[in-house]
Amino acid sequence: TTDPVVLYLAGPEGIQSMDWGTSEVTSLVSGPVSAIDRVGQRVAYATPDAMIHLCDEALSVCTTTPSPSTDTIIQFASEMANPSILYLLTATSQVFRSPDGGATWELFIDGGS
Repeated sequence: TTDPVVLYLAGPEGIQSMDWGTSEVTSLVSGPVSAIDRVGQRVAYATPDAMIHLCDEALSVCTTTPSPSTDTIIQFASEMANPSILYLLTATSQVFRSPDGGATWELFIDGGS
C-alpha cells in the first residue's frame, strides 16, 4: 500500500489540497495566501495581513503569530536536522530565522538593504 500524495495549492482564493492520484481538490482555507510550505511535519502559510500560520498537515490545528516583517512573505523553510528551526523569505530578500518553531523571529539576512 502507498500513501496518497497531497499537494497544497495556495493563492488569492485560499488554500486547496489536491490528491495527486485522484485529482480530487478540497478547499481548506479561504482568503488570500502569499506563501505555503512544509516545515518539518507541519505546514506554514502566510497571509497578506502579515500573519503566519503554523499548522498540522490537515491544516485543522494552527497557531497564528504576527510576521516579523510587514513585507510579503514568499517562502518558508526548515532545517532538516532540526525542524523547529524555521526560515522565511520576504519579497525584498530579507531572511528571518526562528530558533523555536515560530514563537520568535530574528532578522538573519538583510538582502533588501
